[in-house]
Amino acid sequence: MERQILLKQEISVDVPGHLGVFGSNSLWLWLDRGALRIGTILAGLVLVRYLGPSNYGVYATAIATGAIANIVTDLGLTRYGARTAAAWPQEIPRILAGSLLITGIFFVLEIAAFSVSLALGQTYAAALTAGLILTNFEGTSSLCAALLTGALRSRAILPASILSVCGTIAITLLAVWQHFSVLTLLSAMAVKSIIILGVRLLPMREWWPANHLFRFDEVLATVHRAWPYFSYALAEIAYSQMPVLCLSLVADRVQVGLFAAAIIIANIFPQWLFAASDALLPIITKFYESGENSRTSLMMQRVTDLFVMITVPIAIALSTLAPLICSLMGQQFTSSAPILRIAAFNCILTAIGTLLGSVYLTAANRIRERRNVFGAGVLATVALILVFGKIYGGAGAAVAVLVGNLAIDAAYVFLSRNAGLEIAIRPILAACLIGGGAVLVELTARQFMQNSIVLTAIALLSYAAGIILISRHTLGAAWGTFLECIHQRSEA
Repeated sequence: MERQILLKQEISVDVPGHLGVFGSNSLWLWLDRGALRIGTILAGLVLVRYLGPSNYGVYATAIATGAIANIVTDLGLTRYGARTAAAWPQEIPRILAGSLLITGIFFVLEIAAFSVSLALGQTYAAALTAGLILTNFEGTSSLCAALLTGALRSRAILPASILSVCGTIAITLLAVWQHFSVLTLLSAMAVKSIIILGVRLLPMREWWPANHLFRFDEVLATVHRAWPYFSYALAEIAYSQMPVLCLSLVADRVQVGLFAAAIIIANIFPQWLFAASDALLPIITKFYESGENSRTSLMMQRVTDLFVMITVPIAIALSTLAPLICSLMGQQFTSSAPILRIAAFNCILTAIGTLLGSVYLTAANRIRERRNVFGAGVLATVALILVFGKIYGGAGAAVAVLVGNLAIDAAYVFLSRNAGLEIAIRPILAACLIGGGAVLVELTARQFMQNSIVLTAIALLSYAAGIILISRHTLGAAWGTFLECIHQRSEA
């Protein structure tokens, strides 16, 4: 009760003003995960061309394995920290102490496994272990970034991000020049991740934990409080990494490489969505903790309308340009175009799921319900990938992920309404249906021409015409939200 009273005293419930805060923090996080990571993604595309489908399949499998292991060893601290840093910043040292201790313990084990694998000549196992080391330290860096974002200090994450992008590009160019093997490449990336963590810790000096916070009982108490977030994180594995691993069980390495390459491209824009949601989470958390339910719903509605109006045309453009985009990766990857055409529409589902799940349900502390829904979605997605991936390869896996995300988003809508979120679904459905109609127009026109750029223009014009005719009010509201974010930020 005392915490809620303090929050009510500290927080102005002016929605336009908080849209300005949201816009300002989003800008810094977009630079981190959007503009800066474009360099990382472009470097990744160079690696795709250099390694080829088979070797890139090994690389993608190592990263996916490490990402899953990191979710397990993180114990939910990153997601717990993102919310807790916004509501109770005094808990940051405890969370940081737990993460650093766990990172150090598993690093010792990973180094031992890496050394044994090299001594036995097991290069594939060594590559997987290098992936574990890489993602272990990257995970801890992400936790630091989440704590800084929750404390509304998003700008402080940029120095380490800039260094990380420069390091990734340099290692990529060196790998192509010196013809690195997959093992050498992953090892170099692992060393870079250790250095980046050191830089990321510099802005955390004011929250550096006291020695007693590293005691086992203190860390155990922190992990216990983070348990609901950890149990959800275990279910969230399927969202980004499980498709690659599941497909590797039923398809050859070439199909895994084609699928992973398409997913890299499809995930470029969602990085910006994740950045914006991280900027929104502390604001919605403060609103929710202060009991401002009506303003919480208003804020969520305005941001959701904005996200949907942006993501639908981007998904259309990415899908229609898929043949052209995949051809730029080299002749070996032209067959990944059908996969990208399907995966592109995850942008829309990611926007909705991120806002409802990662922002609102997390702010409302409905982690257990979210975990249960996501867990069921994971099981369904895995089953579909094993079946569709076996029959249709990468394209089947892309369909499976799309269906799984659709089911999860539908469940999130139900959970959010039960948690008190009053948000209109009709504008979202209208935009998606209009987007679907635009795709049908493009597919019809493709029978008469093959120019991807012209077809993309036709699809986007069809979407724009449909929105103006049917949902111009929602379009106007989304544009107003965007202007308020920019206007308030410029005044700050």
